[in-house]
Amino acid sequence: MTEICSFLVILSLRCRLWYPDTEMLESGQCFARTRMGVERMCFVWDLVEFSGLQPDLRKTFPITAASGEIPLKSMNLFWTKTCSSEEMNVEIVLKPNKNTACKCKLAVIGVEGKVIDLVQNERYFIADENTQIWILPPLFSKKHVMARKGAYLNNDTLSLKCEFAFSTGIVFEKIEETYIGPNIHYSVDQDILNVNYFNFDKVLVESMKDLKCDLESLYTESINCDVNLQ
Repeated sequence: MTEICSFLVILSLRCRLWYPDTEMLESGQCFARTRMGVERMCFVWDLVEFSGLQPDLRKTFPITAASGEIPLKSMNLFWTKTCSSEEMNVEIVLKPNKNTACKCKLAVIGVEGKVIDLVQNERYFIADENTQIWILPPLFSKKHVMARKGAYLNNDTLSLKCEFAFSTGIVFEKIEETYIGPNIHYSVDQDILNVNYFNFDKVLVESMKDLKCDLESLYTESINCDVNLQ
C-alpha cells in the first residue's frame, strides 16, 4: 500500500486470479465490490456505590440492542482478589447466532469528563446456541482507584464508557465492470490517483488509526477475508 492509501476514504484492492494449467486466450479486467457490514453500539455504565463493591460480588448491566445483529446480552463487573491487590474484571455475555468479529473498547470517564483509563480488545466468535463469556483484560486495581478517588469517583460513582463494533457479514457484493480484449491497458493504480478523495473538510485521524489496525488484523489473522493484503 502506498502512503496515499493511509488517507483514502475508500480502500481499493486489486486481485489477480489464475486458472492452473490453463492458457489465457485473451486478457481482461474485472472490477468487483464487496462491502462488509459493521454495527456499532455505545453506552455509559454508571456504577453507583463503587467503593462498597465486595470481591467476587458481580454487578450486572443488561444490554438490549436495537437490532438482532448485535449478540450482546449483558456485562458483569467484579473484583478478583489476589495476594497483592484486587483487580477489576469485566466479562461480556454473548450469544452469537452467526460467526462474527467483535471489537470492544472500555474507557473510564473521570470526574472532569475525560478518559483516564482505557482497555480495548477484539475477538472472533463462532456461531453457537450456548451463551459465551468474554473476559477482558483487567482495567485497574481497587487500590489504584481508591488512591485517586477524587479523580475517578463522582459521589462514589464510576462512569464506564463502553463501545462495541460487530461485523454483520456481507451486505453487498457485485461485479461492476468487466473489460475483455487484447488492447486493455487500463491502470487501476492510475485511476485511484486521479480520483479526488480529499474533498472533505477534516481528516478523522482516529478513524484512520482504527482502519490501519483492522487491516493489520486481517493480514495477520486472516479473519473473515479471502484476500491477502500485502
